[in-house]
Amino acid sequence: MTGAYLGDDVKKSTQLKDLGITEETSIKVKSKDGKETEIKLNGEMAIGDLMQKFSDAGLNANFDENNHRFYISAKETGAAADFDIVAEDEAG
Repeated sequence: MTGAYLGDDVKKSTQLKDLGITEETSIKVKSKDGKETEIKLNGEMAIGDLMQKFSDAGLNANFDENNHRFYISAKETGAAADFDIVAEDEAG
């Protein structure tokens, strides 16, 4: 999964509030094997922190500061490694 271009000034240290996430919310990472991991977000969290949370949930996650995009993929290949990222509400 490749995210949209976020702007030249966006870095791993950029806080989520600078991207419009101003209140606490959460997203879930769901794997094909039924595992769900909830990731809580808030405006003070940095992009680098979010990437670590995706990694902790079992995904490869990176924010490329040269291209200013998120890159998220499964650690394994094939259909069994498919995953979903689900927002819990409009803020997430």
